[in-house]
Amino acid sequence: MNEEPFTDLKAWHESMDYRFEQELKKLAEDGETFDGLLLNLKLDGKPPRLLQSYASGKTSIHAIGIVECLTGFLSREMNKVIDPLLMWEEHSTCVRAYARILETKIDKVAMKSIVIKVFTSE
Repeated sequence: MNEEPFTDLKAWHESMDYRFEQELKKLAEDGETFDGLLLNLKLDGKPPRLLQSYASGKTSIHAIGIVECLTGFLSREMNKVIDPLLMWEEHSTCVRAYARILETKIDKVAMKSIVIKVFTSE
């Protein structure tokens, strides 16, 4: 046991706005749209791209948790996912649990402004 996870969590929360924006910028630079990240537009049974990005380690649980707080996309989209091994459901459950914790810690107006800034053209 050590304090590293707590220290990392504290650091992320102290610079939450900046880190959230940076993670979203990386996704936007990869050509993703906000809708494309949250919705399974092809209806092919795959999970939302943002959940896939989290599962592969490209997106933090913090960023996807904030998006879940803002949109509730996992509750809507997970019933469309074909998941016989329940792998995606497990990831989704972790994110939703963390989102409930974040709900009281984030400034939703500020986070929404960051999303709009990153995913809309000037």
